Amino acid sequence: MSDFNSTRTVTARKEHKCAESHCRRKILPGDKYVRIASVWDGDFFSLKSCVRCERLRRKARKRYGDYFRDGDGIIYGELLNSIREARGS
Repeated sequence: MSDFNSTRTVTARKEHKCAESHCRRKILPGDKYVRIASVWDGDFFSLKSCVRCERLRRKARKRYGDYFRDGDGIIYGELLNSIREARGS
């Protein structure tokens, strides 16, 4: 269960890499990206996701919303695996 979750779209000031395992796309200075910070079961984590992966995440939530509401949701960093699991349910 998430104790805290913050998602913000920001502009990169330096180079980053998308945290999604299927992507790992470079986020270049000036690019928009999504910064996610959360506490899950007492453990803090943060990551960066490119805009393309964030769009895919939103589409997956719309299409498989019931599946993600009943489980742990879309696991950050494992977007495609989460979608594959939802398709198989």
